[in-house]
Amino acid sequence: MALESGQLRPGGIVTEGSAGSTAISIATVAPAYGCKCHVVIPDDAAIEK
Repeated sequence: MALESGQLRPGGIVTEGSAGSTAISIATVAPAYGCKCHVVIPDDAAIEK
C-alpha cells in the first residue's frame, strides 16, 4: 500500500483516471486517510458519471 511504503502521505494527492466505480471508491476512501483525490474523466464519458 502506498501509505505503508511512504509513497503517499497524509495531505498527498491521489490521481485517478477513470469514469467508473474505481474513481468513486478512491474519492470516498482517500479523505479517510487524510489525502486529496483528483479524478480525471474522459470527455466522452456519460454525463451521469
